[in-house]
Amino acid sequence: MNLTWVNGKYLEDEKACLHVSDLAIQRGYGVFDFFAVTRPVPFFLKTADSQPGKPGKPFLLSSYLDRFFHSARGLNLEVPVSREELNRIIDEFIVKNNLKKHGIKLTLTGGYSEDGYQPVAPNMIIRAHELKIPTKEKYQQGFRVMTHEYQRSTPGYKSLDYRHAIALIPTLKERGLDDVLYCYHGIITEFPRSNFFMVDQNDRIVTPASHILEGITRKAVLRVARDHFEVQERDVFVDELINAKETFLTSSTKSIMPVTQIDGHNIGDGPGKITRKLSELLFELADDFEF
Repeated sequence: MNLTWVNGKYLEDEKACLHVSDLAIQRGYGVFDFFAVTRPVPFFLKTADSQPGKPGKPFLLSSYLDRFFHSARGLNLEVPVSREELNRIIDEFIVKNNLKKHGIKLTLTGGYSEDGYQPVAPNMIIRAHELKIPTKEKYQQGFRVMTHEYQRSTPGYKSLDYRHAIALIPTLKERGLDDVLYCYHGIITEFPRSNFFMVDQNDRIVTPASHILEGITRKAVLRVARDHFEVQERDVFVDELINAKETFLTSSTKSIMPVTQIDGHNIGDGPGKITRKLSELLFELADDFEF
């Protein structure tokens, strides 16, 4: 049984809870971040006997903590522990829970508000989640997605507000789709939990530049891509997608996932040449790599 860290105390998972007055419950007010304890290995690089090694520092942890503190500041929430102390707690948390194939979620809420509106001292939670990695078949097939007109209110911060994406899940299931790709006034922005990339007919790697959450895996992909390809961070228009050579998404759990169908239009046939190359380059980064 995993332990959950709540405001400095370790509690059994089933006993970890917040009071109903918390603004995360009353108003959806809070921020979070999520990272893998050990790096997911691309299926085409796996061997039959591959096993997760002893976890050290989570990959790109410094960047994830940068974003967590940035999100907290953006929503006027004060993280109750220092950056140095949070690093120590994460190390301890991994050891106490013997985490291997897991992710860690940091959550900071608006606190127990008497009137259900005014923010007070935040509550902070650290919880382990077993990683759900897409299957080998899904990587080979790629994601099928639909575009949808929507813009998150605070795209630069990783807030708790995912109500719109969750409300669309029944529609995705009904249509046999994997995810929804947000756009606004004809401009592609992001997936609810991932960033979007396109490879154009000239093998340029293009990704949306504004009104997005700047993902950590996105940041790493841009870092390795610039050494090998021309990269553009700019507005990406929905009308461009029909001419895309490859499209893919990036996230902490999916790494680089091919997107092979958008709004019923097929793009490529499984993982494209550049998608595969970027996956290899990303995996080649040292475990202790930091920006």
